[in-house]
Amino acid sequence: MIESVVTDFILTHGDPSQKEFLAEGLPRNVVKRLASAILFRPLADLPRYRRIESCDLRHERSCEAAVAHFSVSIDRVPDDREAWDEVVERAKRIGALTQSPDLTVVARRHAAACERCGAKIQRLSALVSFHWAGMVFSREYAL
Repeated sequence: MIESVVTDFILTHGDPSQKEFLAEGLPRNVVKRLASAILFRPLADLPRYRRIESCDLRHERSCEAAVAHFSVSIDRVPDDREAWDEVVERAKRIGALTQSPDLTVVARRHAAACERCGAKIQRLSALVSFHWAGMVFSREYAL
């Protein structure tokens, strides 16, 4: 059932190369990636969120620490309403396409801090998630 829903969706909305891949009888995880590429098309040209790495911190010169504390918290709607509104509006297109009643867009604040020198960094993102054809889909976009 689930596979047929996804297969029918890719055959209807996919480009020729995606349909060709599907015809090869690919494993479920590959089929899910094909469906993701189609489902997230409305957001395709928006920048994806890049995870904060320890090297992103601007440590003091004398700091030799490579360890940082990372955290993620759900945040209120960001001050940059333009970027947020763009993600929300485009995500609605996914909801219309999938008819998924549980599509959510959640603001997230990612932070890291060096435990030794106190260097800090934070980034905001929008996490778009939904259930479709028995699978969970989610992608995170930079704000």
